[in-house]
Amino acid sequence: MVLEMPLDVSIRILLIDDVPAIRSMVRSMLTSLGFRRVVEAEDGDQAWETLQESLVSKADRFDLVITDWSMPGLSGAELLRAIRSDPRSQNIPILIVTSHGDGEHLSEAQRAGVTQYLVKPFNTDLLKEQIQKALTKTD
Repeated sequence: MVLEMPLDVSIRILLIDDVPAIRSMVRSMLTSLGFRRVVEAEDGDQAWETLQESLVSKADRFDLVITDWSMPGLSGAELLRAIRSDPRSQNIPILIVTSHGDGEHLSEAQRAGVTQYLVKPFNTDLLKEQIQKALTKTD
């Protein structure tokens, strides 16, 4: 029997997707899981700016980033590399959400430092599982 750790729903999440309907769907899933501290960004550029602003105050820092892989401007891969290259944000767990489930994209995400990877379409249970894995991963 595997004991499931309860999710810390008080964490602050940055949710990024360039498609408003997808952002809304994921936010609804997060809300149904109990998460209330969700900040949305519509692309990688806006996400990077929001993330940089959040690093000024420890209380405003994000505990998890959930981002789309394919976006105009700063892509999910570029955003991931930027987050990992900044010492202030390099340890934030990052969950990539993508429609690309092939090995090439997964390998690129792993090389860039992704914490977890979730292929669309997905349901709330799978999102919860990947969030739990991202928040408890130590390597």
